[in-house]
Amino acid sequence: MKMRQIRWTGYLLAMITALTLVTTMTACGAKKAARVLNSIGITLVHSNTPILTMHSTLQLDATGNYSDGSTRDLSNDVIWAGSDPSVASCKIGLVTGLGIGTTDITATLDDVTSQSFTITVIALSSVVVTP
Repeated sequence: MKMRQIRWTGYLLAMITALTLVTTMTACGAKKAARVLNSIGITLVHSNTPILTMHSTLQLDATGNYSDGSTRDLSNDVIWAGSDPSVASCKIGLVTGLGIGTTDITATLDDVTSQSFTITVIALSSVVVTP
């Protein structure tokens, strides 16, 4: 009788240990739902207007908005593109005016593309130097 009691106690102890171990491992190794990039926003840095002169530069930032409510700077990660490469180029968010006109800049990452951000490039009309 004692042998059965010892076996039953051993079996019960093994089951409790196994359940505790599985529960602990599941809690430690539980994966969170992967956050998904919902949208990308483009903003100007150190400027109020998206207008620049030829051969000058303007800095843009790309911010990712994720499904878990978080945001992240994606400026170095996105692919920057302009609708008219004769008007402006954009590399890592730095827009350089090349010719007079307008161009729409977009940022793309993981099949998510921002809304277009219109940049206008104008000619410098005059320079005034005062003493």
